[in-house]
Amino acid sequence: MYPTNDFSKNLLKPITDTYINTGGTAPLEYATPGPQASAPLGGGTTPIPTAPPPTTTTAPTATELAAAQVASSRGTAKSKLDAYNALFGGLFGKIDTAAADQVATTRANYGQQRTDLTDQYNADLPNLDMSYYLGGIGDSSLRLAGRGQAEKALQKSINTVGANESTDLTNIGKETAKFKAGYAADQSGIDLIRSQIDQTTDPQELQQLQNDIQAN
Repeated sequence: MYPTNDFSKNLLKPITDTYINTGGTAPLEYATPGPQASAPLGGGTTPIPTAPPPTTTTAPTATELAAAQVASSRGTAKSKLDAYNALFGGLFGKIDTAAADQVATTRANYGQQRTDLTDQYNADLPNLDMSYYLGGIGDSSLRLAGRGQAEKALQKSINTVGANESTDLTNIGKETAKFKAGYAADQSGIDLIRSQIDQTTDPQELQQLQNDIQAN
């Protein structure tokens, strides 16, 4: 007799069928509902796959954390110093360019002054001669003496222009050297600080160093 509910029927039917088909000779507990998994060749049992052991990670020690912080702080400080060095390199080039432009402008200005003085002398010379001729002494040595005095006055003015030009050019050179020396001193200080970074192992000191660099 089969059980009355469908769930039990579906579950127990293969077992009871086997029992009935064997004429009741097969005990119910040994009756199987279907084909069984075959044993591996050579006997024994089929091995059950096992999962790999879980990966374990070890938390960094306080010493390792401190070393990582020091390395990070050193790298940050060096990057900032390298950026300043690159800036100084650009400033040196700009200073030289500005100085060269100022020198060229100065020379052009004083050159124009000399040209103007000479042109004025040449324009005034006929009037000077005419004044002597009108006075009836155009053929005398006085006219030649007057021309000589005018020429000396021109040369004196040209010499003054040259002296002023020389002074201005000297001042440009001094100011250029002063700026470059100041920047060179700053750059040397940066190089000194950079050389000391690798010798500093205190994270707080490195942090303070970064703050000082940023403030400057």
